[in-house]
Amino acid sequence: MALPTRKRDPEATRRSLLRAAAALFSRNGYDGTTTDAMATEAGANKAMISYHFGGKKGLYTAVLAECLDASDLVLEPVRSSSSSSDERLGQFIELFMEFIARHPHFPLIVLREQMAGGVHLEGELQERFFGFFRLVRSILEDGRRDGTFRDVDPHAAHLSLVGSMVFYAATRNARRRLSRKGKLPAPAPEDRAYARHVRELFLRGLRSELPGKKRRGTKP
Repeated sequence: MALPTRKRDPEATRRSLLRAAAALFSRNGYDGTTTDAMATEAGANKAMISYHFGGKKGLYTAVLAECLDASDLVLEPVRSSSSSSDERLGQFIELFMEFIARHPHFPLIVLREQMAGGVHLEGELQERFFGFFRLVRSILEDGRRDGTFRDVDPHAAHLSLVGSMVFYAATRNARRRLSRKGKLPAPAPEDRAYARHVRELFLRGLRSELPGKKRRGTKP
């Protein structure tokens, strides 16, 4: 009597490969992750990587594209908002922090990719990453036009803002490990507390001076 064969679920295999690849790419980077390791982690045949994604590069692109799809949904309220520029910037900070908390592999993959020179980001994927910058720049420009924000370099502001939050998320596990060992010099902030800190820091720092108002400590 023949044994019953296990029914294959292509979509489940695809999802398993995406999860395994995200974990390994975030841990080892693109060059340090092999198709053998991803297949083993996913409990799948290595041939399924080529079948579903066309190879390692396709799987890497799919992992990042899935994260960017999620970020588009999370940040859509900011893009479509008619609120003031300072409210939109505060909303962007809160929602971006929410996004990277839900996708903990994303900040690590991004940092490793940038350390490698961004050589694996190209074409449409690269353009989608620029979407974060374009959104921040549009908010800053709106704020400058309506007098809410002072004139700043949008690229520098983007790096300071998004870079700060990406680094915070990427180093979360290290902070927790040090905290458990009692080796942190001060308590580590949690996500919401850090989002509030970044929001206050940037909104105060970007605020335009009111006409005739002097900064504290300046001479008349």
